[in-house]
Amino acid sequence: MQLFQAHHVPHPSLEALFSFVHLDSATRKAAPVPTMLPGSPADVDFFCQRQAVADARRTARQQAQQHQQGSGGGEPYTGAVDADAREWIREARRLQELPALAPTDAVLMPSTCQHNTFICQPQHRNTSCRVFGGFLMRRAYELAFATTYMFGGVRPAFHKVEEITFTRPVDVGDLLRLTSTVVHASHMPEQQELGRVIVEVEARVTKPETVDSFVSNTLTFVYDLKARPGNSLLRLKRVLPTCEEEALRCKLARQL
Repeated sequence: MQLFQAHHVPHPSLEALFSFVHLDSATRKAAPVPTMLPGSPADVDFFCQRQAVADARRTARQQAQQHQQGSGGGEPYTGAVDADAREWIREARRLQELPALAPTDAVLMPSTCQHNTFICQPQHRNTSCRVFGGFLMRRAYELAFATTYMFGGVRPAFHKVEEITFTRPVDVGDLLRLTSTVVHASHMPEQQELGRVIVEVEARVTKPETVDSFVSNTLTFVYDLKARPGNSLLRLKRVLPTCEEEALRCKLARQL
């Protein structure tokens, strides 16, 4: 979907991509979707782009499942991390073990985390009696904004929402825990006084009665940090992953 406003023409003011799941109305299980046949060359190109995104998401889900299996007492997770990612992990280990001697221009990814825990209330529900996705997005955005503010030292400017994944629904009365993490930060190559921070927010429903929890949503936000007049932008620290899972998240963020 694209939103056009007069003062931004010919460029759209807002652009968003939506993904829907086709469920059978009786069984509430996945149902076949009619095949799309793109006609024009532009449609073919766009179709291939979206197919590539779908394949990448499928691969990411498979890697996440492998990580869960590997962390359950079996073999350690050995995902598709390259030499750069392994070097990040080694540098993070030096920062963990020798903090007084390691470089001071870096920070461990877990050190950037912020949390927010709350009970979902009836006024937050949608027409399906589930918690409205827009409410979850707003709360995640606020936490990501605060995380970027605390990380960069200046008030951030929103740049874009990158990807939002709705994995499982959230019910009224659920105990929801939001965890925001800076997965990448850097100065813009063309303008050193402008920095960019990418924050990932994970929404997790916690069930204390059963000592269980599950991820319901994953949201990625991008913010810009710009120096104020008379106040130079603080030097943004590099964010170092401490494990392969974090390295994969960092690698994906660098590609945005």
